[in-house]
Amino acid sequence: MTHARLIAYTLLVMCMGDISAGGQNVALREPIKCKVEKDREAADCLTRLKGLVTRSGDVLRLHLEGGRAKVYISARDACAQDQVDKCVIHLLARFYPWPRPYFLVGTNYYECGHFDLVSRRGGSVVEMATVPELSPGGKYWVSVDQDDECDRKYDVAIWSTESDPPALEFKYTATQYENWTVAGWDGDDRIKFKVFVNASQGAYDQDAEVVRSATGWRIVLGQRVDSPRPSKRQATPNVMPDAPPATLRMIEPSNRP
Repeated sequence: MTHARLIAYTLLVMCMGDISAGGQNVALREPIKCKVEKDREAADCLTRLKGLVTRSGDVLRLHLEGGRAKVYISARDACAQDQVDKCVIHLLARFYPWPRPYFLVGTNYYECGHFDLVSRRGGSVVEMATVPELSPGGKYWVSVDQDDECDRKYDVAIWSTESDPPALEFKYTATQYENWTVAGWDGDDRIKFKVFVNASQGAYDQDAEVVRSATGWRIVLGQRVDSPRPSKRQATPNVMPDAPPATLRMIEPSNRP
């Protein structure tokens, strides 16, 4: 193990506290989640990630392997002054130590936003609409896009973690109005979803799965339940505490606490 990796590993063990021998592997897999305080990452999060992340005013610096860095620069003053074309806020949302070390940065404009999954090893970036869900074995990421105000890049997308950056293996974009919510992984090859559909024949809820086989991923539709709801339903943002207006698009899958 190189000196840099030894330091990073030591930091992770320290920031996660005492770990029993029986639960060591599981504990080291858990992501570090950053709360927001006064438009910044909470101080305790930055302390836990000391040596990996630094914040100085509007500048968020991610320390990559090999002495390199990736820098995000916010423009909070522009947001406060309603300068729509210049407003941007970057906030660290997660650090994933496993299966590969990744930072998750929320990038928020005046109205819309997205998340960047940043590799600590190479600095590569994969853009995702919401906080992704990692499969139990760490083989795949899944993300859904529930935004009703901005252009959706997909409804469901799945990436493989075998490569760095993660490789897109599956993307589904509906031809009608649909809202997909991750209900949970069942192993590494099956994802359960709850889907709200507003079709020409009416609105309804439906169970669905996305299943991986030798030929790739495919959608398997389940039970359908008619829904006496408004013709269009918007996902409720899971806004972080004290988030500024420009972060209101930083939504996570609604099944997350």
